[in-house]
Amino acid sequence: MESSSKSRPSHRSILIIEDEEFIRLTVADHLKDNGHSADEAASGAEGLRLLDVDRHETVLLDLRLGDMDGHSILAGIREKSAEIPVIIVSGAGDMHDVIKALRAGASDFLTKPILDFALLDLALEKAWERLDLLQERREYAHELERRVLERTAELAETNSKLQESEALFRQLVENINEIFWLQQLDPPRMLYFSKACEGILGVSRDVVMDDIRNLVKHIHPDDYARARDFFQLKTLENPVDEYFKFIRPDGEIRWLRSKIFPIASAHGISPRVAGITEDITERIAAAERDKDNQRKLIQADKLISLGTLAAGVAHEINNPNHLLRLNAQAVEQIWSQLREQFDVSLPEASAISIGGMTMEQLDTEIPRLLRGMIGASDRIRDIVQHMKDFARTDTQDTDQPVNVEDVLRAAVSLLHNKLKNATDRLEISIESGVPPVKGSHQRLEQVFINLLMNAAEALQDKNAGIHVCLRRQSPHQLELTIRDEGTGITAQVLEHIFDPFFTTKRDCGGLGLGLSISKTIIDAHGGELSFEPAQNGGTLARVTLPIMETRS
Repeated sequence: MESSSKSRPSHRSILIIEDEEFIRLTVADHLKDNGHSADEAASGAEGLRLLDVDRHETVLLDLRLGDMDGHSILAGIREKSAEIPVIIVSGAGDMHDVIKALRAGASDFLTKPILDFALLDLALEKAWERLDLLQERREYAHELERRVLERTAELAETNSKLQESEALFRQLVENINEIFWLQQLDPPRMLYFSKACEGILGVSRDVVMDDIRNLVKHIHPDDYARARDFFQLKTLENPVDEYFKFIRPDGEIRWLRSKIFPIASAHGISPRVAGITEDITERIAAAERDKDNQRKLIQADKLISLGTLAAGVAHEINNPNHLLRLNAQAVEQIWSQLREQFDVSLPEASAISIGGMTMEQLDTEIPRLLRGMIGASDRIRDIVQHMKDFARTDTQDTDQPVNVEDVLRAAVSLLHNKLKNATDRLEISIESGVPPVKGSHQRLEQVFINLLMNAAEALQDKNAGIHVCLRRQSPHQLELTIRDEGTGITAQVLEHIFDPFFTTKRDCGGLGLGLSISKTIIDAHGGELSFEPAQNGGTLARVTLPIMETRS
């Protein structure tokens, strides 16, 4: 409310307290001539009796009255009203009393006799101006109080709704599996962090709220720089996502995904951001498993195709090898007959030298070379046959009698070159009279080949040995042990050794299928396959199989 917007009243009511009649009447006439009303009091007691603060707007007070001291009258007026203007009318020699009255609340003073009524009009105008300002201020205060009460009621209602909304918000954010948080950007300061952080991060939210660096320092070193910049933003215009690894205080590593979005103020700036952080560890692990399994299945499919191809190649090798063997046998026969003809037709043939070799030396070397060629051809034939048997789809069940010694020797024969290149100390011990087991020759050969290959690949040099032993462990069970002097086996590897696709030879192309399949085969035969660290280093693989019962 502005005072300039209201016009001041032209009619005023003044109370004159003056014991000198001439002055009192003169002043009253002047005021009435100017359109005002004037009440007169010749004494202090009469003045206090006539004073009506709701009607009188100004008091003209003489300090020198016969019945009362002017200061007492001023005090009485102030008891009735602290705002009504009181103008002191005093003689020129009473300045000390005037100053005292002004300090007690008088608004102005005039000296008498009043020779220039313009001074009186000016003093009254100033007094009324002050009175109007006080009145406007009082009305403004009342209006302000009214508005404050209305606004307070509105704020109370709004606050009630906010409290209800906050309660619903807290119920929501405190019961979701994701972490909800609110951050001030500059300077960086956490404003809110939901309690889900304790289960996901292993860190209490009080620690995070105390100092955000208590959270940042747990970020994995691989992602630290990137995630630190992510959480210490200075400005943000659009939502952003980030993935990173987090190291819990217990050492467990969790994959987290955080999404941050700006909270715009009324001025269009973003002093704060909100975020949602979720634990995607299992999702990442599942995706990796699916990806790894897909890759392994593709590789396994390639091996199946390779096995089929190997069987075809083995078949193709057989034809020229068979021809080489027949030719070597034919040359052997021709040499034998030719040598007989030399002895009959050329008695001096013993003195002939061919290729720097005498006939006596040729008699020794040529048959040896031919027998070597025939033996090598037989070796090729046996290897090819084993490859064909190994690659052939096994349609037999596990109810056939199987000579385990033959299976073991076939596996060693098939891996002859690999074992020869891996070690100079291959020891094979087979107990005589080993009884048969009930099962599949081909499947058991697959297991033995896999175990022998693992043993060979574990050796670091050819001085390390492989020790194979086949014996009867008990009246009802055979035992095959393959012990290598290689790198050994750790407890962690031992725990997962039969898991599908688990391998320590990933870089070398290993699939991790061999031992898993081998265990399945041995289990199907009613036996057991196990591994353990060898006493003098290396690894011991043990296969036990039930002996086939014979009907009496």
